[in-house]
Amino acid sequence: MNEEMKLINFSVVVPIYKQNHKFIIGAVIKKIRDETNTKIDLPTEGAEFDVIAMYGPKEDVMKTKKRLLEISNEKQLVGHLALIKANPEQHNFFYLQKWS
Repeated sequence: MNEEMKLINFSVVVPIYKQNHKFIIGAVIKKIRDETNTKIDLPTEGAEFDVIAMYGPKEDVMKTKKRLLEISNEKQLVGHLALIKANPEQHNFFYLQKWS
């Protein structure tokens, strides 16, 4: 296989939690496909696996992988709480939100 074919036929499979697929489908995936010239395959509904496959030129596939992981990681951080143990004299350094 020549070098040009290797560049065009590059593929990567990326594990992204199923609950984050909804943030990637639709207009987001279309935009990424158009901007990166890659083919992106999401698993079918009810599939047993959480991976998204990407195909195309190596550089474009790697850009796509990075963008999908950024979207997924950003969405995983939204809505999570952290328990922080600190000495009472350090409490005034924390921003506290009152929950209603």
